[in-house]
Amino acid sequence: MELPPKMSESPTELRIVLLGKNGSEKSAVGNFILNTVAFDPNFVQNHCERARGQVEGRHIAVINTPDLLDPHISHDKLSEELRCCVTLSKPGPHVFLLVLQPEEFTQEEGDRIRTILDTLSDRSFDYSMVLTTHEDKRGHMDEDHPLNQMVRACRGRQHLMHLSDHTQLMADIDKIVKENGGDYLTCEIFEDSSSGMLQGKEEINRSKTDGSLKSSSEEELGKDILEQGESAQLDKWEKIREIVSSLRIVLLGKNDDKKSTVGNMILQKEAFRPAHFFNYKQPCDSASGEVNGKSVTVVKTPDFFAPRLTVQSLMEEMEKCKSLSAPGPHGVLLVLKPEGFTEENRNTFKLILSIFGKETFKYSMVIITHRKGVTRNPHLRQMIEECGGRHHEMYKQGSDHKELTEKIEKMVEENEWRYLTSNEETTHDTMTPKAQRLNVVLCGRRGAGKTSIANAILVHAFLLVVPLGPLTDEDKGELEAIQKILSSRVNYFFMVLFRQDNIPVDKTAVDFVEQNADTKQLIKICGGRYKIYDALKIDNAKQTTELVAEIVKMMDQNRTCYTLYMYMEAKHQSELEEKNRRIKDLEERIRNMSQGEFVEHREEQILGGDWENNDLTL
Repeated sequence: MELPPKMSESPTELRIVLLGKNGSEKSAVGNFILNTVAFDPNFVQNHCERARGQVEGRHIAVINTPDLLDPHISHDKLSEELRCCVTLSKPGPHVFLLVLQPEEFTQEEGDRIRTILDTLSDRSFDYSMVLTTHEDKRGHMDEDHPLNQMVRACRGRQHLMHLSDHTQLMADIDKIVKENGGDYLTCEIFEDSSSGMLQGKEEINRSKTDGSLKSSSEEELGKDILEQGESAQLDKWEKIREIVSSLRIVLLGKNDDKKSTVGNMILQKEAFRPAHFFNYKQPCDSASGEVNGKSVTVVKTPDFFAPRLTVQSLMEEMEKCKSLSAPGPHGVLLVLKPEGFTEENRNTFKLILSIFGKETFKYSMVIITHRKGVTRNPHLRQMIEECGGRHHEMYKQGSDHKELTEKIEKMVEENEWRYLTSNEETTHDTMTPKAQRLNVVLCGRRGAGKTSIANAILVHAFLLVVPLGPLTDEDKGELEAIQKILSSRVNYFFMVLFRQDNIPVDKTAVDFVEQNADTKQLIKICGGRYKIYDALKIDNAKQTTELVAEIVKMMDQNRTCYTLYMYMEAKHQSELEEKNRRIKDLEERIRNMSQGEFVEHREEQILGGDWENNDLTL
């Protein structure tokens, strides 16, 4: 089956991370690999970026890092960028390209690279290669030169880009992948709370998830302590100490100035500066400080409501937000202005919050920035209710740091110091759940029998439940209504489930389904997928197993499920089409008005007797 664009992440994607000092050279290498201008060589890069492309039929992702070799880079900044690099290269990079300048590369920079790669994994050098874009202008290098030492650390791998072409570079990269058995390097970044140093841990085993929220709390960790040895107990208590002495807060909202004010109020310092007026692409930013004896990190997100913000950019920024607040935020503050806060704004907030998990509202609080519109806005009241009534009136005189932090700590304590993080890991592009559990969405008119079937299965697909027989207008309109909301992409995830109450499933029923014009058209829209389900045998394990097998087969063909990313794309496209429709309507009205004025003017001329000197052609 041919899949629509962006339907799934290619299972053969090659992920390459660029490390080095010179930003323009790293960008040039990235563009060379992707055979397109994906990175701006003239732009000073401050954050990790990723670009994807298809080159000669291969899916390639290049992760371009900022200058992590800068000796003046802060611990927080290095930690932030390494986490971002790990996030953007999930599930793991296949190759690290160390883009180095022979005449400038120093021993200190070599030590810095070793620290970074060892932080990611003790096997990072098995996946690394030195790449130089030009020869050493000083001539021959000694064996002990830092560059030669780095080449030896990379198992002797070096690519001289100025003496080769694209084919040779890709061949050298493929050789690294082959030497590692085609596997990628899975890394995990965490912080040693006792030393403050970043450490890396290679992930050996991946636990399967059940789709629920992961949480970490003193109570849960404490339960395990009695079952551990002395060393493990000390580690556990250290984790408990770290949990209750640190806070991670995420700020969401339109107004960057107000979010900066809230962040600075929490941290009690000028940690955030307002974005430039025209800079709607202000990226996610974070700042940390010690407040009341606790280590507090505040993550300030960009304006996710900006009309020019693409779905792709939104998802990239949300992934970065998750990375900066890793392993998960203790609280999400919704910074909003009552006047002009609409139902659409509320739904957008809910959509963004859903990325963190289904229980996010338990960890959320509304921050009201202005008095005007507070009492008369039903959408604001509903938003506060959904956040459990938690809100802070920032505009009130006397509202200060102490009052706000007390409310935040109260919310955190009510959640027993748990933090939010979805157990279902997601890819950056498709937000595709990695867990093996399948979920179902049952669609159909009232009385079609959705409830009884839902009790029998729990899989991920859209099942259009239709009673066996002639289709009603409501049956026909159900799929159209869903397509209007979720776009026609949803067709790839639909299966028609004909519910039969009395007649055993036999050739007569199959003949009706496949010969009736309406049902044939419905089945065609759903890719030919349908199943006749005997409602009298709802507990029959065999037919339930067969149904699940059909759905799993569909999922295997699609290689993904209908995702949040797809929904947001559909929503964005729908809004764009509506906007274009309104523009056309307005243009038509203007043309009609202009034409009407012209006709009226001519009629006045005619009635005034000016027959001979005017052309009456309209």
